[in-house]
Amino acid sequence: MLSKDILEELGLKKGELVRFEKVNGRFVLKKIPKKKDRLIEIARWDPPRTGKPRLARPEEMKMF
Repeated sequence: MLSKDILEELGLKKGELVRFEKVNGRFVLKKIPKKKDRLIEIARWDPPRTGKPRLARPEEMKMF
């Protein structure tokens, strides 16, 4: 549980989730995004494409 002063300093609201990460030997407090925000971030992710997609044969599809 974090004190009210720390919450205000970090711009956090009561009930928001945070995580501790160790960066360069120091602990850093990071806000955990809401599930909805994480889903939107994943949905907008557009990884770089390499090569041309290959169509799968029916036999290969059955393996999945």
